[in-house]
Amino acid sequence: MKFNKLVKVLAGVMLLGGGLFIGANLNTPAAQTTTAQAKTKSTKVVKVTYKKLAKKAYHVTKGTFYSTSKLTKANHYAVHYKNTTFYTSEQGTVKRANGKKAIYYYVKSSNGKVKGWIWHSYLIKGKAPAAKKTTTTTSTTKTPTTSTTTSGSTTTPQAPITSLVGESTSSSDTEQATVNVYGPLSQGNKILVSGTVDFTAGATAASVLQTLCNNSGVSVSISGTGTSLYVRGIDNLFEKDTTATSGWIYSVNGTFPSYSAGAYKVQSGDVVQWMYTETKGDRGWTGQ
Repeated sequence: MKFNKLVKVLAGVMLLGGGLFIGANLNTPAAQTTTAQAKTKSTKVVKVTYKKLAKKAYHVTKGTFYSTSKLTKANHYAVHYKNTTFYTSEQGTVKRANGKKAIYYYVKSSNGKVKGWIWHSYLIKGKAPAAKKTTTTTSTTKTPTTSTTTSGSTTTPQAPITSLVGESTSSSDTEQATVNVYGPLSQGNKILVSGTVDFTAGATAASVLQTLCNNSGVSVSISGTGTSLYVRGIDNLFEKDTTATSGWIYSVNGTFPSYSAGAYKVQSGDVVQWMYTETKGDRGWTGQ
């Protein structure tokens, strides 16, 4: 009898200890990671129903454009295109794993450079307001001339010729691109610096990065020029800081160019993304 009681007491202690151990594990980083992963899975798009839309004009002030209806990859941010008119072509009703549904429209700018899926409630009916442009006026005046004859010298004044106000104008050739810089995935893929950069013809993926960092007070280390240019570090995060193969790579509009950022010429509306990679393929890039 005493032996049986002793066995039961020991079993109870072991169960209690196991319960405490399991309870403690619920607050560990691993448990928190599992919770975050579960939340991500619950919002994952599992089904999309499509419907053709008539072409109508809209503009935006906020929201995110996604490259596909699965809503996994952002390629543009509406805040940078307040003066751009978009046109609808298709509707997608997405259903998430948690059962919730939402309606997204596929839109495209008139020049076709900016396009993607955006939540329909972020769209505002009508064309976008025109961007304000600064103009300068110039005027020219012709001075009197002197004509000479055999009988002497006479001065023949001519009326000054002045251009009409606004007749000669100049406007800026400045274009805009969006530049985003992401830290390591192992540290949460945090945005280290992001913004819209003004540039002129000839700007590269490297030069717009340097402009953004300079304007934001963020350090950037670059070596070489042109096709041999190499970005060593951004915001004091350098190559091989986290792993033996870690470093900076870039993409433009979701595509990884096969050559140096010092040679890649950006275009108006481009989205240039700089990402810190730690292992081959972790950013979707598997090239050399």
